[in-house]
Amino acid sequence: MISFRGFGRHFLSRVFISIIAISIIATAGGCIDSGGDDDDEVLVQPDVGPGEGTDPGAILDDGTTGNPVFTLTWSHLEADEGPDVDMWVIDPTNAMLSTSRDGASLGPTAEGGAIDYDDQGETGSGDGGGPERAFWPAGSAPAGVYNYGVRYYTGSGSADYMFRVYKEGSVSATSTGTLSTSGQRQVLGAACNVPAVQNLCDLYNSNPTRFEYCQDLAYAEITGSVPPSGISIDDEKAEIKNLLDQNGYSKVYEGAVPNTYDPNNASLLEDGDIIMFYSGPPPNDPTKAPHYAVVYGGKIYQILHWGEGGQLDGPRDLSSFASGNSRTLINAYTGETKVSNSPYIFFVCYNN
Repeated sequence: MISFRGFGRHFLSRVFISIIAISIIATAGGCIDSGGDDDDEVLVQPDVGPGEGTDPGAILDDGTTGNPVFTLTWSHLEADEGPDVDMWVIDPTNAMLSTSRDGASLGPTAEGGAIDYDDQGETGSGDGGGPERAFWPAGSAPAGVYNYGVRYYTGSGSADYMFRVYKEGSVSATSTGTLSTSGQRQVLGAACNVPAVQNLCDLYNSNPTRFEYCQDLAYAEITGSVPPSGISIDDEKAEIKNLLDQNGYSKVYEGAVPNTYDPNNASLLEDGDIIMFYSGPPPNDPTKAPHYAVVYGGKIYQILHWGEGGQLDGPRDLSSFASGNSRTLINAYTGETKVSNSPYIFFVCYNN
């Protein structure tokens, strides 16, 4: 999309702009802003700088190519600066980079992930339109799933955004849409730098809002499609039980959830395995399983359930689900953190 910046308060300082450029700005408007609301760590977007108002791409300011890289630009119809729109990315270690006050920061993370552009539009530094960019230096990014999205922090008027994901220097995904209400948040998808699970990301990205509960990923693995709408949790679990039978799945392994990682257990897991975790001993019924997961490369991928939806998460080993083990999770919608104490003591693994 076309993105023009600085048409508001900086207009008088740019009177040298040609009549043609002025007419284009007047008709095209500005762009959505991803407002950074961090009091102490907001990066000030310069009046003129690399990629101002346009997608800066995957080439970083030091000349190297980031991998992965996430960029946000936007447009709006406001006469002056645009609304404050934010980007966020949750990496495989559950560290969140965000230009909002989401309990996150601009980085850097332990692996070097950071946000180098932050446009706050009418609420602060910048004129709206972006860009905003989150990146990891090549070779430093943790392996796994990166969830990402946008948020309309505050302002007036609607904003049409373009969010891009770069892998190895090339665009791998582009999301576009419109935000119009303060507080509105959209989960846009998940990026994987583990080739073996790209099909899971593709399924999830086909309709992220349909993946709300842990069993949704199991349903998608069996059917190859997103879960149906308008079906209750209990009905979907019953449907999964029927689908397992109809598609030739059978139990291939079961046992107590180990408290520590055991490579012998991991070697028994095969791509496409559907695991059901239970909080009690056998016998176990798929319609009663409190948690479902899918296996790729000996690791477990799951959907984390939140009140507003779910997010693709992984890779994990079996011991990460054992009682007594815990980890901190981030809600992709609110940025809030919580500690998950896995209560599972038994699991059953199916494969066709």
